Amino acid sequence: MNIVIIEDEYAAVQRMKKLLTAMDPSTKILAVLEGVDDAVCWFKENDAPDLAFVDVQLADGICFEIFDAIEPECPLIFVTAYDQYAIQAFKVNSIDYLLKPVDSNELEQSIRKYHRVSQKGAMKNPGPELNALMNHLAAMKQEYKSRFLVKSGEAFHSISCLDLAYFFIEDQLVRLKTCKGKTYILDQSLDELEKALDPKQFHRINRQMVVHFSAIQSVHKWFNNRLKLSLSPAHKHDVIVSRKKVKLFKKWLDR
Repeated sequence: MNIVIIEDEYAAVQRMKKLLTAMDPSTKILAVLEGVDDAVCWFKENDAPDLAFVDVQLADGICFEIFDAIEPECPLIFVTAYDQYAIQAFKVNSIDYLLKPVDSNELEQSIRKYHRVSQKGAMKNPGPELNALMNHLAAMKQEYKSRFLVKSGEAFHSISCLDLAYFFIEDQLVRLKTCKGKTYILDQSLDELEKALDPKQFHRINRQMVVHFSAIQSVHKWFNNRLKLSLSPAHKHDVIVSRKKVKLFKKWLDR
């Protein structure tokens, strides 16, 4: 079976590949596409796969923007962090939904559903169900975090996202840096933060850091097709936009 994965989280991609090949070693991953633009280009230039796994929230937008540009010609299985009860309401005919982190048993059930329904010839065009889902999600307002409750000694502080410069990992702990240069430890992962933060204001530049737009003072070319950022307040290590993130980062800056 030929499969395309549309997902911008490295760990999620690796897990999906591992689960799929464990279920069927003959599975062929044709492409891993990180964003809306990459997916649109790939589908325009290549024959449709047998099946596509699609993350709802991508680094450069919502996955449904892909299908505003192209008509999906293969069955789709969405991988999403949306509430489980909402997902159950979307389980109709030719499209299935998996809640992150993907469970191997649920993935196997989805693959079985794909084989079962495709044999009946009912998965040729997911258009009607896809349009219904797009309309439903368009009506749902995405709410992003506006404040973080942090602890300093025995005291707690509530910090507005407007006062945040960046988040980073150090000594295996996630920390936030305020615009005034103060640092606090958080008990959330960067993956969780990336989903909770307004993507217009914050951007994941590599596996170790999420930056606020206003913290970026300058951008410079760096070796190996990467970029180096100067931040305020300054970070004690070089701040590098990974090569995989450069294209999306430039698009994020050019709004």
